[in-house]
Amino acid sequence: MLRTKVLDRPAYHLERNEILPRDVEKLLLFVLTSELELVRSLNLIRVQLENRYDFSTHAAFKAIDIIENDYLDDFAIGGFL
Repeated sequence: MLRTKVLDRPAYHLERNEILPRDVEKLLLFVLTSELELVRSLNLIRVQLENRYDFSTHAAFKAIDIIENDYLDDFAIGGFL
């Protein structure tokens, strides 16, 4: 649904030295800032998880790979969720 909305909206055609409208610029900045905050937050959570005494990436992998394929695919991840 979001993809359709994005693809259906009009594109901004700019000449070489033209700038984006201020509202578009502000919204683009909001999206980029939000994405950076998310990445920082996920990195902090990842580090906290790695530092737990009761966590190992191998055990987490095995918990998802219940068929023991030694790889993860959509089916394995979907079954875990």
